[in-house]
Amino acid sequence: MAHFRTKARAIDLLGKGQIADLPTAITELWKNGYDAYGDNLEAHLYFPGYEDIDKPAFVISDDGIGMSNEDIVEKWIVLGTDSKTRREVPEKPGPETLYKKPRIPTGEKGIGRLSVAYLGTQMLMLTKKQDNPLQALFFDWRVAENYNLFIDDIEIPLKSVKNPDDLVQILTELKKDFGQNFKEELQEKWSEQMDLQNSIKSELAQVKLYNTLIKDPISNLLKNGNGTIFIIFNPVDQLLLLRDHAKPDHEDKDTIEYIHSGLSGLGNIFREEAPVFNTKFFIYDSEVPQDFINQRDFFDYKDFDNVDHVISGSFDEYGEFKGNLKVYNEKVPNHTFKPNKRKAKTSFGPFNIKLGVIPGSGEPTTLEDEEFKRLDKRLKRVGGLYLYRDGFRVLPYGRTNFDFLKFEERRSKGAGYYFFSYRRMFGYIEISREDNDGLKDKAGREGLINNKAYREFTKLLINFFIDLARRYYGLKAQSNLKKNQQEILNQEKQEKEREKKLRKEFVQKLKSYPKKLDKLVSETQELVVKFDRQLDGLLVAYDEIRNLIKKVQQSLIDIESFKLEKPERFSISDSQRQRLYDYQDSYSDLKKNLEIKSQSVLKKAQEKLKEEELLKQFDDKADQYESALSKLISEYENKFKEAFDNFKKDLEKEKNAAITKFQSDYSSLQPEKPDRNLISDRLNQLEATFKISRQEVVNRIEPFVEHISNISIEIDEEALVGYYKSEFERFKKQWEETQELAQLGIAVEIIDHQFNALYSRLANIIDNLEEAILNDNDSQKMYNFLRSTFEHLENNYKLLTPLYRSTGRIRKEVTGKELIEYVRAFFEEELKEREIKIHSSKSFDKSSFVIFESVIKPVFVNIVNNAIYWLNSAEEPEIFFDYKDGKMLIMNSGEPIDDVYVRDGDLFKLFFSRRPKGRGIGLYLAKTNLNSIGFEIEATNDSKYNQLNGACFMIYEK
Repeated sequence: MAHFRTKARAIDLLGKGQIADLPTAITELWKNGYDAYGDNLEAHLYFPGYEDIDKPAFVISDDGIGMSNEDIVEKWIVLGTDSKTRREVPEKPGPETLYKKPRIPTGEKGIGRLSVAYLGTQMLMLTKKQDNPLQALFFDWRVAENYNLFIDDIEIPLKSVKNPDDLVQILTELKKDFGQNFKEELQEKWSEQMDLQNSIKSELAQVKLYNTLIKDPISNLLKNGNGTIFIIFNPVDQLLLLRDHAKPDHEDKDTIEYIHSGLSGLGNIFREEAPVFNTKFFIYDSEVPQDFINQRDFFDYKDFDNVDHVISGSFDEYGEFKGNLKVYNEKVPNHTFKPNKRKAKTSFGPFNIKLGVIPGSGEPTTLEDEEFKRLDKRLKRVGGLYLYRDGFRVLPYGRTNFDFLKFEERRSKGAGYYFFSYRRMFGYIEISREDNDGLKDKAGREGLINNKAYREFTKLLINFFIDLARRYYGLKAQSNLKKNQQEILNQEKQEKEREKKLRKEFVQKLKSYPKKLDKLVSETQELVVKFDRQLDGLLVAYDEIRNLIKKVQQSLIDIESFKLEKPERFSISDSQRQRLYDYQDSYSDLKKNLEIKSQSVLKKAQEKLKEEELLKQFDDKADQYESALSKLISEYENKFKEAFDNFKKDLEKEKNAAITKFQSDYSSLQPEKPDRNLISDRLNQLEATFKISRQEVVNRIEPFVEHISNISIEIDEEALVGYYKSEFERFKKQWEETQELAQLGIAVEIIDHQFNALYSRLANIIDNLEEAILNDNDSQKMYNFLRSTFEHLENNYKLLTPLYRSTGRIRKEVTGKELIEYVRAFFEEELKEREIKIHSSKSFDKSSFVIFESVIKPVFVNIVNNAIYWLNSAEEPEIFFDYKDGKMLIMNSGEPIDDVYVRDGDLFKLFFSRRPKGRGIGLYLAKTNLNSIGFEIEATNDSKYNQLNGACFMIYEK
């Protein structure tokens, strides 16, 4: 009778030989850690120069259950073990799950552990199970390359470590025990591979345990009490490439990107529910470790909210899809897809899918430039359609070069028709071992086996995406949803580009006009002074006077071209607004002064002219004005001609595109043979094609022509567009603010309700507490302190009573004296603590308004509260109330308010605040409530009212 015997090289074949690449090898070990209920799956690559490291070392670890000596002997070193296949998933958390939610195992063949052989030659495995000693196993995988050895010939040294401080000595003993693989009785089997034996022995002597490894990954294992660590002392070349992974000009950049993409997104972080495990890969070659697979550089579930197109839903066991689509800004709920076959259960089972699509550069997009660049960068590096089984990624699905559904192949036949591009999408397909057992991993862990289930699975998805393109996303989609959205986006893009151009022109003017204006004014003033001196001379020629008059008048005309107004079409920043206002004030003053001086000298010149000469001067001035008008209109004429030439070019492009498309359609309809029925059918198709093409031209060009035709000089298009844009933005912002304010109001209402309940309970407790501690002096002291503190809280709460609108909706006379006493009581502690002087004038004390108490008192509270904040840096903090010209004035000696905020009323806009972390709600509500009852509030820097030169507010009846 004969028996199978296994050569040692089977280990090499099942390990390095079966694993496809480096990411797969690392992933297999991390999968084992995940199956062992590890949450932190890590890799650490050390290079010489980092602390005491003098040779590269690679560490891969998990904080899972770990292994005992028995587990290693009976399971880990037993090839093809069925421990995971036979193991039932626990029903609930317990010691065997580290008290975590039970997990479905990712491994089943019992050879994934051999992938460690792919990572390097010598390996030290350290593993610890709770309440068990640390286990140490050493092995050099090259022993398995000896084709004369049988598995039974190989010795695998394993030791229990009672004292972790002895690890260095333990490693020495393990290395010595490993030498048994070269004992005398085996030398005949090594005789043909002595170079291999000598190499193993030579490198074995150099293996040592670095202090860096002992104090970091190993100490973490011991501290945690369970887990497994593999230390690879001679890492594979692909790992060594990663030392300079961040260099943009790295000669092996493609390999590095390949490794990076294979190790990214191993947990399904596309879902809002975070994965139960974390993966980290740190590289140590300097003082600061580098994170090679930083999850912040990957996608997450929030990215689906930003992209242009989203497909999200589920396929049931019959292959029917139900879910939601997003086409730009439009949503298509409850979209269904049914495969074109008899209804029957599929061979692969139900699964979920979600992906986002971003059009390529040049195509319409809803994304802002920065967001587009951010996502585009990620698409190029880690974009793709990922496949997850029970939350763990299945390689190579998701790699940028693994287009398993052949999107790009179809696009090459017609990008517009097929639409979807693998390079422009990200997302996931989610399967499970329970529901999709027909989809099986390849032995090498590189993808799924190409069996019947897989072929039907991919065929269904291919047909699904073709159908989506045909219905919604393709160039000739049945629905106009995408086309209509693109037209809107194109218009918005054109408007943004136009606005960008106008904004750039405005900024340039804002920057250059002050200098140009100063230069013109300076030159004109010099001219005026020179002119004045010449006029004081006894003899001044008429022609000389005439020329000087022309120059001065031309300067007065030229200064008008430097007038700068606030743009109508777009809003400007606060700093730009301030610069504009400063420039406008400067322009107004300079122009006024120049005109006064110029008119004075011109009048003086006119007095020296005779009547005939004066008449000529009148004609000269008229000619000068006429020339200026002609020049101005000519400039507009040139701009119009340029714009019209651009219109003609655009129309020519449209014409060429329409004709080219029609010619292409015509060629495809050309009858292949002189068959009467065929020709008749093609004639009908040709007529239909023409009608479609004609309608497309009409829809695209006629609105443009109509718009141009209706443009009138009488209508300011810029102001009109600017008005509608500003109104739209205002209403949009107002709606968003209203929503936020409503949410805030609900929160306040809830808090107030809870506060009232707690307040009542606390009062009852304090009353009952007094009786219980009457005979205890220390407790009585504590009680008195508690009672006084509560009374203080009670008094403050009573101060809030007028603030609730429901308590005071009757108009009553409120005096200034009453208001200042209320404010003093409300802020008693703060005013005293900060030594703020608060006082009022007699006119304020005597003033009165018939108003809602619930409106006016919160306004004063808000203004004084802001004043207290801004008085922090004041040398003499002071708040003063005054009454003048029918206006209540509230002012302080703190930091003044910038004119730009006063001028445009920014202080009273919702969520505008100058305070760090300020809400910007108080003054908005103050103005809104006062306006609703016929009162107004304003800020002012007018010295007539603002006597303290800080912030000053005026309240008056409109």
